[in-house]
Amino acid sequence: TELAFAAGAGGQLVGVSAYSDFPSSAQALPKVADAAGVAWESLLALGPDVVLVWRSGTRQADIARLQTLGLRVATIDISALRDVAPALRKIGLLAGTEATAEAAARRFDAQVASLRSANAGKSVVTTFFDVSTKPLMTVNGRHVISEMIALCGGMNVFADAPSLVPEPSLEELAVRNPMAILYGASPAAPRDRAGVTYAAIANFRPDRL
Repeated sequence: TELAFAAGAGGQLVGVSAYSDFPSSAQALPKVADAAGVAWESLLALGPDVVLVWRSGTRQADIARLQTLGLRVATIDISALRDVAPALRKIGLLAGTEATAEAAARRFDAQVASLRSANAGKSVVTTFFDVSTKPLMTVNGRHVISEMIALCGGMNVFADAPSLVPEPSLEELAVRNPMAILYGASPAAPRDRAGVTYAAIANFRPDRL
């Protein structure tokens, strides 16, 4: 959803996935998909010209059904920061907003380059990214979030985890002793999750936190 708005196609969106809350105008759009799948009747009632799907995050059976129903499907995959600009350009081409999308793509790449330059040579901050508290969940070094942390001068303490989204124990987290705890949140979400995680770690390692 954010990519579509950034590419100048926000005004053409007729439906979005759950938790699409930025920009604020996205919140008024019908929600036609979530982690459980697609709300088929709602989606078809909107009559979209094209459906943007996240290939690695959408069930293949749902993608196949979209195609079987005769809908035009365009896949968007972002597994690294280098994938963002091409995704913006692809959406701009589909929506006929190439100029806006190109400007957004160039702006994004420039911001990435600026951050990389600004943080080069600084002391590394060991970091834990809190995806979920119950169960405790994070990301490994292959996830784009980990790349974003590194870009800003951090080092993901679970970068070496074998799975993309590991579920470490509090004991494991305490042993890795991160200097910073980060978490993602929408404007409407509670803001104390990192504090809860910090307090839980402190119970295991009060001598180091």
